[in-house]
Amino acid sequence: MRLLLLMTLTLCLSFAGCAPTISNLGEYHAIQMSQADFMPAPEQLKSAKTKIVVFPLSESNIAIAQKSNLGTVTAGAVENQLSGGAVELVDRQSAEKLQQEVMLSEINNHGTYNGPQVADFAISGNVDKATFGYKYSEAYTTRDSKGNTSYHPAQFTYSANVSGKIKIIQLPSLEVVKTIAFADSVGMSEDAHGRVPTQDSGTPLVVKAATDAIHSARIDLKNYFAKKGYVLEKRTKKDDAIYKINLGSEDGLMTGDICQIYTINRTVNAITQEESTEELLLGEGTVSNQMGANYSWLIIDDADLQAPIRLGDYVKAKYSKGFLEGFSLDALK
Repeated sequence: MRLLLLMTLTLCLSFAGCAPTISNLGEYHAIQMSQADFMPAPEQLKSAKTKIVVFPLSESNIAIAQKSNLGTVTAGAVENQLSGGAVELVDRQSAEKLQQEVMLSEINNHGTYNGPQVADFAISGNVDKATFGYKYSEAYTTRDSKGNTSYHPAQFTYSANVSGKIKIIQLPSLEVVKTIAFADSVGMSEDAHGRVPTQDSGTPLVVKAATDAIHSARIDLKNYFAKKGYVLEKRTKKDDAIYKINLGSEDGLMTGDICQIYTINRTVNAITQEESTEELLLGEGTVSNQMGANYSWLIIDDADLQAPIRLGDYVKAKYSKGFLEGFSLDALK
């Protein structure tokens, strides 16, 4: 079993090391592209980052959540997950009026913000559960087959659990447009050494459970706020095709990221002659090593696209958990 796990891990790491590489752009030839049914306006190609203000989450009158300051801890963890990407974080100290309006809208289940437009979205939410507990195990000795004895000192085993919800609120309507659940638990053990744990000693573990819980929710957060970009150019070399888009490192993209490519088609009802639109996912591309602050080149691995990619089709990053995430090295011991 251990050998199988080691082989699997080695294989996974070897695949992870195979970065999508375009060695020489000059070897690719520009190809004329047909235009999408709905071309982006010039201002859409240079759209500003989405502004977000993150407020402390409600601690729901949970004593250990209040003692651990989980409202501010979770807000900081949300900011850490969103920073450096496609959003601009607004200092919450400059949005006190907005915070009051958000709190009132959550109580009354409706409302509209009429103050200064400091952000496009607000993030709030609540900690629903925060617990800390411990178990005492007495010291004991064991004897192996050769008669050797081993002493195992008394231990305390600690556990902490945190769960709750993140609410993404659109401004100025104060409408909750998405709710993301978060939850995690952590534990640890240590020699007792005659000490007696208290609820105060659980604060660091509760904080870790909270930050781990927000980390587990980061994919939904990042996907919701992924910036929309557009296809600008196509180049080919033999059977290989690459596409330039107007998103780059300043938009949070990194080599190896996956981007989904969409087109918006205009359709006409054959009976009523009414026009409508439909959105179609064409396929996915991988961000290559050829990228800058505001552009990158996608490598298209899918040869069976739903339809040809056209100039002006839009793209969004698709974030997902890493293949090795959650893989326990304890299994190798």
